Amino acid sequence: MPLRRRTSGPDPERPLPPRQPLRPLASPRHSWRCVGRKNAGSYPDAPLKGDFNFDGYEDFALYNGRNGPYGSQTYNVYLYSPAKKTYVLSESFSDLAFGSLNFFEIDAKRKRLITFSKDGCCYHYDTEYVVRDNRPVPVLRTSREYRGSYELVTVEKFVGGKWKTTKRYRNQCQPA
Repeated sequence: MPLRRRTSGPDPERPLPPRQPLRPLASPRHSWRCVGRKNAGSYPDAPLKGDFNFDGYEDFALYNGRNGPYGSQTYNVYLYSPAKKTYVLSESFSDLAFGSLNFFEIDAKRKRLITFSKDGCCYHYDTEYVVRDNRPVPVLRTSREYRGSYELVTVEKFVGGKWKTTKRYRNQCQPA
């Protein structure tokens, strides 16, 4: 059987045109559309959008791979800068999205960002952040270690410039 020439896809004889760099949007009024969903997390090609730093302007995040813990999705986070009238890549918010399982949750009512991560089957932890000077700052950490029939819950709160830690054991057979 003779080999057939590929008819779809780029022609290997012709070079591809140079890629155009991604240009930030000029203003939040001309925002990205997410295929009828506020945050299209199951569609990595669609940008995630929301007010990540609680400044009243819409921000967005672009999927950049599965480089997070357990192969979770990671994102580059862009915050709108009213002074520059454009979107600016935020390293601190991108690092926050990189270090947790998938994208952080946004609690707009309490103005908090919440991350979740784990280490194996038996150690899970959440961290809550407030935004100060356009940077996420941790203020509450809760970890759960599952040890047979009970769990150790450790809560760390940042109060008065110091971390206060409380620990409690809970029998897993009892309701929370």
